[in-house]
Amino acid sequence: MLGQGQYVPLDLMIEGESQRMSERDALRGLRALMWVVIAIEVPVYLVWLVEVSYLTGQQLPRGTEEEDGKPRADTD
Repeated sequence: MLGQGQYVPLDLMIEGESQRMSERDALRGLRALMWVVIAIEVPVYLVWLVEVSYLTGQQLPRGTEEEDGKPRADTD
């Protein structure tokens, strides 16, 4: 353990700092990769979910108003 006022060679200081920077860069890269995977997987999952629910005959409840804001006439 180094005490106060002891000499530390510059090479050792730089080596430790560059190792921390490379670890930080690696974590930053993993974080960016994680967000890319999320950005791709969410739409893929939603499309799959819609396809599966369509194939199984499930339907979302219909809205109660048309686009113009007037109540929709039930055709059932």
